[in-house]
Amino acid sequence: MKLKNKICLSIIIGTLYFAGFVYPGPVVNIYQKNGRLQKRLDELRFFKYRKVDFNFDDVPLKKVQKIALHKGNIFILDRDRCALYVIDQEGHHIGTLGKAGLGPGDISDGRDFFVTEDDLVYVLNSSTKRIEVFSIDGKPLRTIRFMPDDSLSRPCSILVDKNKKIIVGSAFRELLVMIDEKGSHLTTFLTQNQFPGYPMSKINLGIPSSLEFLGDKILFFDRYKGIFSIINPASGSSEIVFSAYSDLNTKEIENFEEQIKSTPYNNITAVYWTNACIDEQQQVYVIDTSKEKNKPQNMFVFSKDGVYLYNEPLGIFSADSARFICCEKGTFAFMTYDFNLYLAYNRRNQK
Repeated sequence: MKLKNKICLSIIIGTLYFAGFVYPGPVVNIYQKNGRLQKRLDELRFFKYRKVDFNFDDVPLKKVQKIALHKGNIFILDRDRCALYVIDQEGHHIGTLGKAGLGPGDISDGRDFFVTEDDLVYVLNSSTKRIEVFSIDGKPLRTIRFMPDDSLSRPCSILVDKNKKIIVGSAFRELLVMIDEKGSHLTTFLTQNQFPGYPMSKINLGIPSSLEFLGDKILFFDRYKGIFSIINPASGSSEIVFSAYSDLNTKEIENFEEQIKSTPYNNITAVYWTNACIDEQQQVYVIDTSKEKNKPQNMFVFSKDGVYLYNEPLGIFSADSARFICCEKGTFAFMTYDFNLYLAYNRRNQK
């Protein structure tokens, strides 16, 4: 990264403020190059992979938007099919939530979903700015519409807390907000001009995100530049900002930004990282989607405090590339661009 950009980034980070509160700034670990546990034993590595074969007639994937594990089952949201498919770990089709349309229980431009511990399924419909709530067996329960409906621009990620407050991430303007079950705005945690690493002024470059709970905090992950922010919802402030350095990723982003300088379009988004996931040890995992041909992808692992621990070359993704990752109790699932689905296990959770 050029010195000029580094100086600009430091200035931006040092002046961050969230939800109306000005504060000295979070702990910043941007573009960490050396993992703290890079030479540790293999106990932190995956030792077993297993491909999950499912029937494409039952699960006719076209444009997957997210995968998640919930109580052992695998949920797959397909944006173009307007459906949330559920399969078990043997690939058997359990059920499908939603259908195409604009009415109650319908999915249109589904970008994200969240399954609560009491088995409620919230599906975010981005362009219509609404959330459909289902029972775990697919029964439509209610529709939540954002009010006002122009308060978020291109919503792309959601979480639901224990009090049924909904955290929504969007790509432009208000990046992270909280709404209630009626869709009314409660709090803004993060806005676009407060987020580090975006000095471009000629275009409106969006920040596609994934969200996870990290204990009682919110983990906001920028899937374009790979920057994390840990938000404390109680104070409304960012406590830690961190990322790892990827040479391939940095070069691709530089080339992309050079290409779009002359574009006539605004509101552009691009994704160079998978979503993030958090395991039972509160470690954070994310995969760089930039890779050399026939070379393994790298998975980066961070502590809950934002310290870059190590990277794991995923040899199984040499010919194909992982696009999504999720985990539950030591079981990890990966889906590739070609819709191949794999389960993986680390040595802390042998099967």
